[in-house]
Amino acid sequence: MSKFYISEMRLVDDALTAQFRLGKQLCGVILNRVPDEAREFVDEYACPFLEKEGIKVLGALPSVPRLSALSVGELTDLLQAEVLTEDMDPTKLVETFTVGAMTADAALSRFRRYQNKAVITGGDRTDIQLAALETSTVVLILTGNLHPSPLIIQQAEMLNVPILLVKDNTMETINSIERAHGKTRLGQPEKLDTFIQLMSEYVDMDSVFQTCRLS
Repeated sequence: MSKFYISEMRLVDDALTAQFRLGKQLCGVILNRVPDEAREFVDEYACPFLEKEGIKVLGALPSVPRLSALSVGELTDLLQAEVLTEDMDPTKLVETFTVGAMTADAALSRFRRYQNKAVITGGDRTDIQLAALETSTVVLILTGNLHPSPLIIQQAEMLNVPILLVKDNTMETINSIERAHGKTRLGQPEKLDTFIQLMSEYVDMDSVFQTCRLS
């Protein structure tokens, strides 16, 4: 079974709970989405402790934003959005989301810190939209059913940045995205390649096959 990393104690507690409930049916655990700052704890303390308790740890996968990313096509369907630009690539992946609800200067500084992002802002915030288009933005999500200026659409098309127009307000849009973001979907080849690489690097596949009697 796979367990998401939530906190140091929760990680151990969840594994012990699974052992209690499943007994001999539990073949082992693969720890998932382990953040970099917790790697030392997991490798040096959590894994040895679980092994001592009779729980076979088959691997510990790091947290990789790309695996929990949403594609532009998925966002379009999720938000029931209207696409305002032409030639949208629905397979492009969005790893982070940021809300543009500040001054243009503050927004530009913030946007520059994030790659492969979606910017969520009101359709009437031309200043924020321009700031987003100056940085590594995958998609612009405009809320409140407010159409942007033709200048924004023209600039976005030149940069191949799709614009999605949604009827919901900003908070409703964020809530919809939060419910979907973080769930690993492997439908895109890019994600699948990353996942296969992580499995080969961080998981003892021979033990997985033997433990699950797949070899």
